[in-house]
Amino acid sequence: MSLLDDTDLFTRLDTSDMRGLIAALPTQAREGWEQGKQWDVPDSLTPPSRVVIAGSGASAIGGEIIAAVAANRSTIPIEIVRGFELPQTDAKTLIVASSFSGNTEE
Repeated sequence: MSLLDDTDLFTRLDTSDMRGLIAALPTQAREGWEQGKQWDVPDSLTPPSRVVIAGSGASAIGGEIIAAVAANRSTIPIEIVRGFELPQTDAKTLIVASSFSGNTEE
């Protein structure tokens, strides 16, 4: 048996259950999609001219995924900001601030 096949070893070393979290991601994505479909979008809502997603470290990963998926499906540019300063924005810019823990400095 290879070390890669040793599930007991994975369990002992993966104390935060990252393996389980990754395995649960498809279910979480489906649940999030279904919840999003139930959102009643107002008719007066207009699309933004661009999207800025701010997050540091792991908090920016969701934005990176959205930007990658939207790259071939949307004409609205998405910018990921991992630092402390936002770029110039206007009233048509959608800004999304993401914090996994809620405790990061920025």
